Amino acid sequence: MIDKVDIAGFASDVSSTAHYLLGRVSFEERSTTIPLCVKGMKWKSPVIFASTRKAEKALLNLSRVSEHFKGKLVHPDLDVGEPLRVAEVLRKEIGIFAEAAAHRKAVIDITSFRREELLILFAFIKELQPSTFKHWLLAYTGAQNMGEWLSGEVTAVRSVLGYPGDVRPSKTTKLVLLMGFEVSRARSIIEAYEPKQIVLGTGRQSDSITDELYDRNRKLVDGLSREFQGSIQHRFEFSPRDPIVVARELGEAIGARGEANVVIAPLHTKLSTLGAARYALFNRAAQICYAAVDEYNENAYSAPGGHIYVMPIEPLFVPSF
Repeated sequence: MIDKVDIAGFASDVSSTAHYLLGRVSFEERSTTIPLCVKGMKWKSPVIFASTRKAEKALLNLSRVSEHFKGKLVHPDLDVGEPLRVAEVLRKEIGIFAEAAAHRKAVIDITSFRREELLILFAFIKELQPSTFKHWLLAYTGAQNMGEWLSGEVTAVRSVLGYPGDVRPSKTTKLVLLMGFEVSRARSIIEAYEPKQIVLGTGRQSDSITDELYDRNRKLVDGLSREFQGSIQHRFEFSPRDPIVVARELGEAIGARGEANVVIAPLHTKLSTLGAARYALFNRAAQICYAAVDEYNENAYSAPGGHIYVMPIEPLFVPSF
């Protein structure tokens, strides 16, 4: 369902026919990989989001992308501290984009959207007529490695707009964590929801970037499991790469709804985050939550890899669990 292609191969495929482009630029170098690997003239009506308050590296990356498109670029700002405003901007821009790119070839570059933004964006895409995005592709630039730390202190834990779930105070909570490296985020989410049951997910070794990163992730998850051992219901593995597979694996891990509220916290790759989105969009009782942080490791968050993951968007919205 999802293909892993080298950057040159992706650029060649996209360059054969002009594609519309929607993406996001950030402080990460890999946020520019997809926009810049294809000649600017081959991208139609490019829309690249950016944060309202841009770090120095984000400003530099936006400048590079803007120069590449020679005045064609539209770059709406997202105020990351105001989720309602973010949702308004995303709804407006995806509506404009859909009018232009309906029934045509387009690429949605999800590499550098924050997880909350990505979840909201895909909830809005689901509202479109399926024929609109029939020829749209999802693309994600993988990382070669990740920094020793990724994010700072958690400032808020909230449900994601579009994924409220059917959460009732009279019920206990089952919290499902798709774990990456951000243990402090996971811990804050656990403390906020006080779940009776925790289902702890780890990315599968066979799909990991390197065995070293898998081992690092496993050790962090093992430590979290010991810390909250009284609440751990069970553990499972999931695909870091294939959203369709992740949604199915979530269904198996969660099981029957039962009497508990179900809350999902996606803390791994953007691709696995879309798996959580797919599951929740077809299982409306499940809530998805997000932990906002005060800073990111802008100097050493990640290093870009040499491959891009590509898949058609349409299957994400087909209920085939």
